[in-house]
Amino acid sequence: MSQLALIPVNPDMSTTGYDARGLANASLLASQFRQIYLYLMLLETAYRYICQNGIKLSK
Repeated sequence: MSQLALIPVNPDMSTTGYDARGLANASLLASQFRQIYLYLMLLETAYRYICQNGIKLSK
């Protein structure tokens, strides 16, 4: 999780009014869900292409 180190963390809630750690974790989780979603879309596209056209290894 190298992305977590890039997010500045301010655990003192008295200065910001909210917990920065919870916000950072939610943002990280959302980006991971977005990556998983895009990967699944890519798999679905490849699956449809193979189903329609088959796999032609030789010309």
